[in-house]
Formats: sequence, C-alpha cells, structure tokens
Amino acid sequence: MSKEKFLTIAVVFLVLLNLGVLTFLFITRPSHPSEPWRMVVKEVGFNDQQTQHYFALRDAHRNEMHRLDDQFGKTLREYFDLLKGIPNPSLEDSLLNKLGRIEREKAMITFGHFREVKSLCRPDQVDAFNRILPELTRVVLPPKKDLPPRRN
Repeated sequence: MSKEKFLTIAVVFLVLLNLGVLTFLFITRPSHPSEPWRMVVKEVGFNDQQTQHYFALRDAHRNEMHRLDDQFGKTLREYFDLLKGIPNPSLEDSLLNKLGRIEREKAMITFGHFREVKSLCRPDQVDAFNRILPELTRVVLPPKKDLPPRRN
C-alpha cells in the first residue's frame, strides 16, 4: 500500500470518527440546566393545557425574579456607595435589612412558584414532580464554586 493511499484512508477514517463522536454527543447531551422548564414538561408529562399554564407561571416567576434581582443590585450599589461618605450606621443597617428582605421575598416567591407548578399536576404526575424537585432546587440554588485558597 502506498503512503498516499494509506494517508487518504487514515484521513477519511478520522473524519468519520469525528463525525460519529459529534453526532453521539449531540444526541445524548443532557438538557441545559438553565432550561428547567424542559425537564418539568418532559419528566412530569404535562399535556398541552398544563404546559401552557406552566409557561404562564414560569414567565410570571421570571419577571418577578428579574424585578427583585434589579432591586437587589440597586440596593447593593447604594450600600457600597456608603463607603464614599461619612459613616452612617443606621442607613447601613437599613440597607442590609432591605437586602435581606429581598432575598427572603425571592425564596418565598420561588417556593410559591413550585407549589403552583405542583398544583398543575394530576395525581398520577405528583410523584414525577417530587422526583425532579431536587434537581430543580439545584438549578435555583446552584452550588457555590470552589473558592480560591485563603491567604494567611
């Protein structure tokens, strides 16, 4: 076998192998964690009516969370802007309390959202919802990234 023929066969083999691997990865990839709605609809088995109602709940929840995230960011900037001026412990405390209230409200809204989604389930779907709830919680409360080592 000549070198040219061997190299041609090797290149064709490697191209086909790469295409096969890419196809396999594309077909078997898990759903993206930022799209928990796909998991809910698929794993719980919502019908079209349930799915439409779920999308309305999802959109309302997203809007509320965005509103609260904006409010949290604005309040956090106000809090750190206090470093520019004369210390004001009462204003610092007030802003810290407001940050805490916003986080509390986000947790309550998300809890209520999950309760509403669960209420969409038929009795035969509740177990499926309960099974995926830990994964949904991981999406909402992602694990902390590994922190860099502490300096002493």
